[in-house]
Amino acid sequence: MLANVMSLVPKMDEVNEFILRNEINLAFITETWLKKSLSDSVVNIPDFAVLREDRKSAEHGGVCVYIKEESCKYRKLIDLSCCDKHEILWFQLKPTRLPRGFSCIFAAAIYHPPEADKTSIRHHLFQSLTSVEARYPNCGLLIAGDFNRLDIKDLLNHFRLKQIVKVPTRKDATLDLVLTNMHEYYSSPQTYAPFGLSDHSTVVVTPDNGSRNTNKNKVVTRRDQRASNKTAMGKYLSLIDWQLLFAPLGSCEDK
Repeated sequence: MLANVMSLVPKMDEVNEFILRNEINLAFITETWLKKSLSDSVVNIPDFAVLREDRKSAEHGGVCVYIKEESCKYRKLIDLSCCDKHEILWFQLKPTRLPRGFSCIFAAAIYHPPEADKTSIRHHLFQSLTSVEARYPNCGLLIAGDFNRLDIKDLLNHFRLKQIVKVPTRKDATLDLVLTNMHEYYSSPQTYAPFGLSDHSTVVVTPDNGSRNTNKNKVVTRRDQRASNKTAMGKYLSLIDWQLLFAPLGSCEDK
């Protein structure tokens, strides 16, 4: 489930009832408007863990996720949080059942305010996804939230993600997105009425029966090894000042 609630606390009864009635296992909430002084018990849902990333300056904003504890193991990824400017919550999931070929799922809940720095947040997403893929090459990726018209074409292409929400989520605009490299395992998202006075539709994505569509063409990507490309790569490497690059680093691990 994905929902921009525009203040979570007054809508807790409604959110709680929706999650339990629709048997939601994972819920991404944006614009929580929560503050550090507010304890988790105020937004607790029975049998669910709640992870939060509250806005640290100004008002509003913030994201959180609800994870059904019996459905998977989880951990918050503190090392992927870079600064207070980005309202992004990264976490790792290890569900009891995963599609074959995936070792785990790395997920992020994101709220990108309309006035925020677009270049900065794209750079953060690119660096974080690169880091995750380097450490866990066979991981599933799931990024959901309110992107507010952020241009994500490069992210989709580079990390082979697909944006699976194809319907408007706020008036005539599709602002609430779900990006994943596991799209073959999900049915088309459905939208429901907003919570309270929020003007964003609630999006629910349901796993399919677990079988991949085998009728699709298989795409195999390989490196272009023509002689001209090898020469170009060699020329590029020869122009790098390796001594300058490694000079400030004292240990093999840093290098």
